[in-house]
This record gives sequence, structure tokens and C-alpha cells, in this order.
Amino acid sequence: MSKRDKKKEKKAAKKKTNKLVKALSLKTKKSKKDSGDTIKSQAQINEEIRLQALKNKLLVRKLLDNYVVVIFFTLITIYALFFDDIRILAVD
Repeated sequence: MSKRDKKKEKKAAKKKTNKLVKALSLKTKKSKKDSGDTIKSQAQINEEIRLQALKNKLLVRKLLDNYVVVIFFTLITIYALFFDDIRILAVD
């Protein structure tokens, strides 16, 4: 994969994230105005659950895209792939 493709992919992911953030902020602003002692319909409850799921999904995506997490999992992968072989070679 070339650098240009990686940049395009990153840009597309940022656009998708920004769209999610805008949608979430618009929906939460509306729901804050409507909050009170009113009875909510099942559709409103389902919408709130869907929005909460989107928020959680966005939070997890931000967490996993963090460079520290990526480096950590890369090191774990390298360890799992090579260090057992190195241990066996060294003990022999």
C-alpha cells in the first residue's frame, strides 16, 4: 500500500468520524431540550440507545487508533511471533 493510499484511507476515516460526531452532537442537543418528565415512545428510546452505541463505537475507535495502543499491540505481535523461536535457539 502506497503512502498516497494510506493518506486517502486516513482522510476517509476522519471524514466518517467527523460525520458521526456531528450527528451525535445534533441528536444530543435535541434530546437535551426535550428532557423532562415526558413519557418517551419506544422509537425515542431506541434512538437514544442507538446514539449511545454510536458514542461508544466512536470512543473505542479513538482509543484503538491511538499511537500508543498501536505500538503496544505491534510489540506484543512481534514478541508472539519471534521470541519463542529465539528462546529455543538460545537454550539449545
